[in-house]
This record gives sequence, C-alpha cells and structure tokens, in this order.
Amino acid sequence: MTIDNIDLKKGKVKLKIFTETDAALAELRKEFAEVPDVSTKAGYELVKAGIKKLSGYRTKLEAARKETKQPFLDAGRILDTEAKRIAAVLVELETPLKNAKKVIDDKENREKEERLNRLRGKVQQIKDWIQAMRGKTSEQIAEAIEAVDAIDATRDFYDLTNEAVIARSDVLDELNRMYAQQLNAEQQEQENARLKNAAKIDERVNNLKMTPANMIGESFEAIKTKADQIETFEPNPEQFGDRYNEVIEEKAKVVTSLRTMQIQAKQLEELQQQQQADIEPEAQGEPDMSLPHTDDIAEPEQEIEGGFVADKPVIDVKIDEQEAEICAALSSNCYVNYEQAFNIYRAIKDGQIPYVTLNQ
Repeated sequence: MTIDNIDLKKGKVKLKIFTETDAALAELRKEFAEVPDVSTKAGYELVKAGIKKLSGYRTKLEAARKETKQPFLDAGRILDTEAKRIAAVLVELETPLKNAKKVIDDKENREKEERLNRLRGKVQQIKDWIQAMRGKTSEQIAEAIEAVDAIDATRDFYDLTNEAVIARSDVLDELNRMYAQQLNAEQQEQENARLKNAAKIDERVNNLKMTPANMIGESFEAIKTKADQIETFEPNPEQFGDRYNEVIEEKAKVVTSLRTMQIQAKQLEELQQQQQADIEPEAQGEPDMSLPHTDDIAEPEQEIEGGFVADKPVIDVKIDEQEAEICAALSSNCYVNYEQAFNIYRAIKDGQIPYVTLNQ
C-alpha cells in the first residue's frame, strides 16, 4: 500500500479490508439490532456467536491497520532521521554566519543602549532641577525656570522625545510653584524685618526723647555726663532710616533740655550745700533730750515772717490745690524748699524741660 491509497482531503482509505468491513456494517446493524434474551440457552448461544463474529471483524481490521501503517511509520522515522542529518549540516554552515552577524548586532545594541542611557541622563538632568532648587532664593529659582524653559525637548532626545517633553513640562510646573512659595516667604520675611527694624527705631527715638524725664532728680555730674554723651552722639542714617532728620531735631531739643536741667541741678546742689552749712553750727550744741509737755508745744507760726507762712513761701502766682500738693511733694522728695519746688514745677509746666508732663 502507498500514500496514493489514502484520500487526505476526504479522510478515506482505499483498502480492501476497510471497504469490505464498511460494506458489511449495514447487515451487521440489522443482525444485531436487538440483544437476544440471554436467560435462555438459545439466546445465550446467539449472543456468544454474535460476539465471536463481531470480534473477528475487529481483529482483522486492527491487524490490517497495523500492517498497513507500519511502512508509513518506518518511512516517518527515516524521514525524521534524514531531516535531522540535513539540518545538522545546515546548522554547521549557518552558525559562523550567525556568529558574525551577532557581533554586529551586539555592537549595535550596545551603542543603542548607550545612546538611550545618555538620553535618559539628559532627561534626568531636567528632573534634577527640582531637587537642586530646594532651599534656594526666588531669584535663583527664577534663573532655573529660564534655563529649563530654554530646553528644546523636541530635539536631540530622539527615542526619548516624549519623555523629555513630559519631564520639561512637569519640572516647569513645580519650579513655578516653588518660585511663588519662596517669593511669598521672602516678602513676608522682609516685611517682618521692616516691622522689627521700625520697632527698634521707635525704641531708640523714644529712649532719646525720654532722656530728660529719666534724668529728673539726678546729680549735676550725671546730667552733665548724659548731656555730653548725647551731644557727641552722631546718629547713623542707616540706623534710623527715614526718621533720621527727626532724630537730629530731637537730639538738639534733648541736649538743650539737659543743659537747662544741668544748670538747675548745679544751683540746687549749691543751695543744698549752703543749707547744710547753715544747719551744722546749730547741731554742734548739746541736744535737749527731755520731752516737752504737750501743752508747751506751740502751733506752727501762721503770721508772715520774711515772706513765708510757716515754712512755705508766699507765692504771688495763684495755684490750685493739686499744684500745691505737687510742689509739696517735690520739696519733700528732692530736698528743696517750697519756693525752689515751685520754681521747678513752673519750669516743667512752661516747657523749659520738654517731654515731661505732670499729668502723666
């Protein structure tokens, strides 16, 4: 039997045993359409005969199949062996060619990967601008924005053009956000510094203005020293800003006030020295330590003696009760007599000693 006996399209085999068996199938279906009653002897015998007849057909068919197929199996093995032999020769011839081609392919792949790595590095350089600008000034961030904006991501990036375009856009968005945030922080810091400096200037100016008030009751030497210090003090325009001219004017006023206070303090100290000198001769006698009877204690003199009424001078200027209390307090606390206290009070009230008011 040859391959010609097989119809590959219809899936049929032109083999006598196959044809005869196939033709007998119709008669066999009729003959064995019903299974005999095997409970009877006759029926049992019919079943045995049927099995033998059908198995005979099957056995012959299987034997014919194996016999017919064997040459084809042998041919297949021969075909496989021969194909392997020829393929081995072809591989032997092909291998040097493939090896030679692989050298070039590997080189091209390496060069391509190196090129891609360089391009990836360029893309990463764009992304690195974000980290590089952390903690930088708004001016530096603005320069970075200009540098990134100048990058043409559509050129020189080849296979990674899309990645470069996306990276450039994302970095510009982030840098602009960082710029706005940093600029706002710097403006706030500048405003805080301006307010702090203004507060310092206010403090310096106020300290200067309050100098005469702070020197009330100080000695002649202390007032003179302070006046000398302020007179030689040269205000720095950078230190006082737009209030520099105001400070120059206030300095002159303060020096004038201190010089006036200096003269008054000198006069007061000389007067106190004179009073002390007048008291000392009286204190040299032996003091009377006996206590007088209460009936012997006289009321304070109320009659006018040398222009004074009971230790208080007769003041030609009319003053109210509050002013009288102020003069009495000055006399008691500053070791001056009532007239001197009144003169100091009038000097302060008339503006001869600026920046101090008794209402405060």
